[in-house]
Amino acid sequence: TAALFIDYGHTQTQIGDTLQAVGNHRAVSPLHAPGETDLTAQVDFEAFALHCGWPQGGVKAEIDGPVTQAEFLGRLGIVERASRLMAANPAKAAAIEAGVARLIAPSAMGSRFKAIGIRSAGLPKLPGFTIMA
Repeated sequence: TAALFIDYGHTQTQIGDTLQAVGNHRAVSPLHAPGETDLTAQVDFEAFALHCGWPQGGVKAEIDGPVTQAEFLGRLGIVERASRLMAANPAKAAAIEAGVARLIAPSAMGSRFKAIGIRSAGLPKLPGFTIMA
């Protein structure tokens, strides 16, 4: 059994509140327009990994990561795949390039989002968490 989680948050536990609200595509106070804004909180990946790794029924889960979304997608070959897609679809090349940049650029989603894998003991590391030669 294995699971993959990708979300935004921090790799190490930090002091402070991570509750956030978004309304009309802008950050707003979590108390602004209750029921009409999206509430979210950043994931504490360190605490998540700790709790997922605790023995369940006497069996300890293995944890891969967390790594940044840029690292994860890079290890899965996003740049190579995008290059092939752009070559096959020249009219969409700019949109593909912009989409990949948004996913992996540190100033966009690349470092804000993290990936973590949880797997049963004995299974190999999940794809995207090992550096390919």
